[in-house]
Amino acid sequence: MKKNQIEREFREQLDLFCFFHLGSDVQVEILHQGKTLQISVAHHRVESFQFIVSYLRLEELLQDSSQLERLLLDEILSHRR
Repeated sequence: MKKNQIEREFREQLDLFCFFHLGSDVQVEILHQGKTLQISVAHHRVESFQFIVSYLRLEELLQDSSQLERLLLDEILSHRR
């Protein structure tokens, strides 16, 4: 899968996940860093946080939505207020 396709699919899943768990006022930013993406999430229900994931790992996660959900849920829960 190409980087653009991986990022597009991940962004769609991330936006839906954050909307469902945090609400429509969540702020999500994705920055390209070579072979990785840096994801920043800000919302009043959680402390602002960032995490980095490689394109290779994202490709694996996108093929198993339960793993992707688990990763995102772990990130949100570990930063909740």
